[in-house]
Amino acid sequence: MIGFSFNFKHVLLMTLLSEAVHAQIDITRDVTYTDLTIADTIVVQAGAGVTYLGGESDITMEPSAYIVNTGVFCAGMISSVDILGGDLYNGGQMFITSNTDAVPRDLVLEKLINSDYMSFALSANSSLAVNGPSQNGGLVEIDASRLTLTASNFVNGGVITLDPITVDISMNITGKGCIYVNASKPSVSVDLSKGFDQTLYFANASPLMLFYGSQASTNIPIIRGLSSSAPTVVNVGPITDDSALSSTDVEYDSTGGILNITNTAGTYLLDIGTGYDASLMFMAFCTSSDFGARVCVYLNSAPTQALPSSCEVAVAPHQDRDAICPPAPPPLPPATTLIAPYDSSNVTRVIEYYTTVDSGSLPITTKTTTYGIPSFTEPMDYNTTMTNSDVLIVEDVIYGATTGTISGMPELTTLSFIDTTTKTYTYTLTHSSTFTIPPPYTTTFTSDNMTVSGVVSYYSTDSDSQPATGTTTLIDTVTSYVTVTMTEYEGGTIDLTSYHYTTGTWESTVTFSSDVETYVIRMSSTSLLSPQPTSQG
Repeated sequence: MIGFSFNFKHVLLMTLLSEAVHAQIDITRDVTYTDLTIADTIVVQAGAGVTYLGGESDITMEPSAYIVNTGVFCAGMISSVDILGGDLYNGGQMFITSNTDAVPRDLVLEKLINSDYMSFALSANSSLAVNGPSQNGGLVEIDASRLTLTASNFVNGGVITLDPITVDISMNITGKGCIYVNASKPSVSVDLSKGFDQTLYFANASPLMLFYGSQASTNIPIIRGLSSSAPTVVNVGPITDDSALSSTDVEYDSTGGILNITNTAGTYLLDIGTGYDASLMFMAFCTSSDFGARVCVYLNSAPTQALPSSCEVAVAPHQDRDAICPPAPPPLPPATTLIAPYDSSNVTRVIEYYTTVDSGSLPITTKTTTYGIPSFTEPMDYNTTMTNSDVLIVEDVIYGATTGTISGMPELTTLSFIDTTTKTYTYTLTHSSTFTIPPPYTTTFTSDNMTVSGVVSYYSTDSDSQPATGTTTLIDTVTSYVTVTMTEYEGGTIDLTSYHYTTGTWESTVTFSSDVETYVIRMSSTSLLSPQPTSQG
């Protein structure tokens, strides 16, 4: 029984991690992606799983992709996977599905390294090509119409199970492993000029086999499981001319179970096992054009043969993908809206859900919460007064803001609420005798020989904190008329015969001139009237 050891896995992981130079995503729990492109290094840890569902379009695995799996890796549950390159490193359970539709695809891998279980399920007429150095120490199941293995070196110490109808192995494939063919009437061609030490086991029907190239002595295929009821067709060469029938020689070593076929293309040794009747082997023109050959060797009455130990594997075959792959996530919860009363309005809370990735690029479902909070305005402060008998009461109302919560939304701890402070002041009123303000009155008095009138008005004031009365006197404007008698003599002399004295400021000026002198008379109700002689000429 072929198994695999911890050391194999350890070396595998150390090798691939040292080669991975791309952005890396570590899968540490079961997750499901709907991404349609795989272009980074995906590392699935043991005990974790990842599913790439796909969607309306194919999932594309880019040449830059590195898949490192020691858990469960699944790609292509809803849509198919289109592999354009990249490397697969598997130490767990890996499922690559590309048969969700009938579209043929040519999938290309640069490298495949497996130590556990790996499955490829491809649609009709699709192919899988592995171009780079690869290795299998576990079980690889391939379901495709065509399989082309052209890697420079493929080490198979485990089992590769094939359901393709057409298999073309044109590379070095060593490791003494098993290629287990399940397909009905498959066509299998092997280039024996390359290293080949595998066991070919045919489980369901007799195949058409072609061996070509210059065979080395160490490249002897082991062929088991051939049908006892239908002939197995073996061709070497191929030789395309009719003369090949007479030049072909077939020998069977019943002791060692070696079939020796020699023709102009060379000598080919095949280990078909013991128990055949050599007399029932014959050569004839080929009825199949699969290889373009003219001569085929027909093997009849194959004995019953046990499954070779190299075709047994210590991993559970035919794993149930739907049972172990992380399923599609449930639909996102619907958005919720909550309305709570606040102040004279309402607060609205809306919760919406969406899918994103966490700090490790793993998908998570999260939510956003938005609040609609009305604006808050503090009222204006005010005061009131009230008189009750001999008491004056003054009440000041002062508004401020405080914080608190509302029912149904305890998470809102800083909502603003009105904070009211009321201060009351009391005063005792002291009453005195009746106090009135007299009405204004008009008075006259004589000043500087002039009669002057004025209005006396009263106003309220206080004296020693007691009500008192003050007065204001407004003097009326007085116009004074002054008569001056002047006598003008011969010679130009003017004599003032009377005048009136007043004090104050001058309000007007009268100028009188004679032939000899000029008099300036200034007049005012409160001024002194006097002549101001000036000389002329």
